[in-house]
Formats: sequence, C-alpha cells, structure tokens
Amino acid sequence: MIEFLKSNFKVGDPIEITTDTETVQGQIEFIGPDYIVLRLSNNQVKGISESGIRTFSSISEQTRPDDARDDAAPEKEEEQEKSPTEPSPEEIEPVKPFTKYKPGDRVPLSVLTERDPSLLSDWSKKGETKKRNEEAVEGVREAYVQAKSASRKEDQVVISPIGKIVQLRPSYQFGFIDVSDGRRYYFNRSDIIDGSLRDFSGENIEVVFLPASNHKGLTAKAIVRPQTVDKLLDIVMERTTQGDLFRSRSLLRLITDKYPKNQSAKAVLEALEKVLDKDRSAEDGDDADAYNEGIRLVNEKDFEGALKGFLASIEEGKRVEQAIKQAITTYVRMYTATEDLETKETIRHSALDFINERRSELPNNINTLFVLENAYFALGEYTAHIDVVEEVINFCAKKRDIAKYLFYLRKAAQSYFRLGDYARALDTAQEGLEREPDDEQLIKLRDMAQDELNVRLRK
Repeated sequence: MIEFLKSNFKVGDPIEITTDTETVQGQIEFIGPDYIVLRLSNNQVKGISESGIRTFSSISEQTRPDDARDDAAPEKEEEQEKSPTEPSPEEIEPVKPFTKYKPGDRVPLSVLTERDPSLLSDWSKKGETKKRNEEAVEGVREAYVQAKSASRKEDQVVISPIGKIVQLRPSYQFGFIDVSDGRRYYFNRSDIIDGSLRDFSGENIEVVFLPASNHKGLTAKAIVRPQTVDKLLDIVMERTTQGDLFRSRSLLRLITDKYPKNQSAKAVLEALEKVLDKDRSAEDGDDADAYNEGIRLVNEKDFEGALKGFLASIEEGKRVEQAIKQAITTYVRMYTATEDLETKETIRHSALDFINERRSELPNNINTLFVLENAYFALGEYTAHIDVVEEVINFCAKKRDIAKYLFYLRKAAQSYFRLGDYARALDTAQEGLEREPDDEQLIKLRDMAQDELNVRLRK
C-alpha cells in the first residue's frame, strides 16, 4: 500500500485516507517505509500506519468539478504565455544610493548589505537555523510517527503532578510553583508549553515540570498539565514544528526522568539530540575558544575573566554578535553583584561606554532590543531605556503578547517616574490598567505618579 502511495503521490499533495475508525483529510507531510504523515487543516500532524489504511483518494480530483478542471488548464497556459521569461531593459532599475529610495520602493540586496553589513551575517544565521529546524522536524517526526503507530500501553500512563502554580493570569510574565516539600520554583511564562494554560487564569493549578536551577535559584522548565505520555509527545511534535527545539528537549527529558524505560520518549529524544549535537559540534569546531571560555567563566561567576574572553572573541572576529551581547549581559551581572558604590559606578560607566562603542555592530532586530532594554534599565540609564522600551512595547502589542506588553509598560512607567516625568509615568500606567485593571504594580505606579503631580500642583 505504501509503495503504491509513493508512486502516485508526493509530499504536499492533498489526500483523503480511510481507516477502520475514521476518515482523515490533509496534505502529505512525509511518507515513511510503513506509515504516512498528514498535516491536517488545524496544522496538527497525524501519523497513519500502513496496516491501518483501508482506502485513499486524491481530494483535488473529488472536490473540483469537471468543468472547473477543464477551464483551468487553458487559463494557466494563457498566463504562462503572458509571463515574460526575462525583464525588459525598461523594467531593470538602476542601482541608486540608499538615501534615494522612497517608502514602498524595492531596495536591492546589494544596497541593503552595503548600508548594514551585519544583515549578511543575520540572514546567514537565519538560513542555518531554518535548516537545523527542518532536520529536527524530519527526525523527530519519523520517531514520533513510529511511536504513535506502535500504540504502546506505557504511553497511556498519566504523569502525576509535581507542584502547583500559585497564581496564573494571561498578563503575568512570570510566577511561582510550590511543591509539597516546601520548595518554591520560579518560572518564566515562556516555559509554559501546554496550550491549555496559555490564556488560563487560576490559583493552585496542578502541573508537571522539569526542575532546574540558575544563578538566581530554583526554576521550572517545560511546564504542562498532568496528562498521558502520548499527549505530551503531541506537544513535543507541535513545539518542534514551531522551531522550539530546546523546550521540546526539556519536555522529553521530563518524561524520561520520570519513566526511564519509556521507548517512545527515548526514541524521539535521541532523534532530537542528534540534530542538537550536530549543531553543537559545528559550534565547537568554530575555533571560538575565547568565547567558550567566557561562557564557562560566567557560569562560575568570574565576571572579569568572562569579559576578557568575550572581548578577545570580538577582537578575533569570532562570534562577534554573540560575544557583544554576552559582554553586555556580563557587565550588568557584575554591576548588580557589586556592593561597593564607587566600584559599582565605575562598572556602570564601563558598561555604557562599551554599549555605545559596539551597538552599531549589532543587528537591528528585536533580540538586540531585548538585550539593550534590560541593560539600560538595570544600569539606571533611564533616558536611553525609554527609547528602547517603547520599541519593545510596540513590538509586543503587534504580536498581541499581552504578558510582555504589560511587563514592559511597567518598566517604562518606572523609568519615566525615576526621570521625574510623572505625567508620562501616569499615562503609561493608565495604558496598562486599561488592559489589566487589577495589576497591582501598575496601580501602585499610577498612584505614586498621581501623588507627585498633586504635590506639584499644590506648590
């Protein structure tokens, strides 16, 4: 059956397959040796084993009327005749300086990269990441479909809860999970990977997570509701398809830590690790010893040594973007960890000088803005922080990421307040409260700004 499918269909073709229990329609995502994977209309993937297929047919042949098919071909031929193979000399625009292009004009890549050489590196990295993600999806999908086809009894076991989220709201950027032994784990909203929790509000919500830690203490990764291993593998496949490889790995490690003998989770994890190990090997072979030494020293909290490593990596021209960002973050960590006020001020000036010197070498994207926003705020450079955080707020609003939108509005309101611009602080706090009226931090900022304005009016 599979061999016949391979000879008559290819990846991307629409198909309808009938099994013993259901009829499934979708596009062919992958054809394995004894199974087929379809992408359904809701963008989920579904694997069907060869033994389960009873009948199949092409959707397009069933759904398109004969007269529509007959009419379509001549129209397509006519379009092809009209489409020129090469642009006429009049259509080829001469290359102009970047400043001569107007909004809406098509700017040649050569002009863009001459204007900002970092774009070449940025595009190259995006291409490498895309290729890595495609390899991961391919490998994980094959292991996932085989696991689904096997229908193992061990995959129907429900993983019991580890702790409870103290309080969760769609607008909360972070939170805490309490476990029965009294420990409390911090989590960032991005580590909630269960779709049913993304817009959920509640208290004492039972969850499963992968325990971890960082320099700040206990943290929770890969947070999901208690459910079967089979359902968790669905989440792994979904996150991998979205390119979220590291959280997929965290969830798989959660399963294998709980059930070391689970064959399905082990197979999918091995497939994912192959891609990540390959990626890591490529990085290790990048001859970036100074950068790697910097990372090692940061983890050991030797911030001065780490800075030397990152600066050496920049001078050598190796991993320049990553080294600059790591150096900025290291300056911030060194600043916050220092208690002596005079030393603290020296570090602050060194950090700001470094940012001003190297900022032009960073790509103009949201990841750079996140790094700069955090640094300016932590270093107390509130005027520069306002310029950056306003861009971040607009980005979060466009993405409809309410949690981050409110988080950065709070920080913007704090910066305005510390600069003495109480009217703007009040407006910013009010903007957030229109979306989340019960936000305690925004209420406090609003009241503080209003009090300061009242004092000025009385004077």
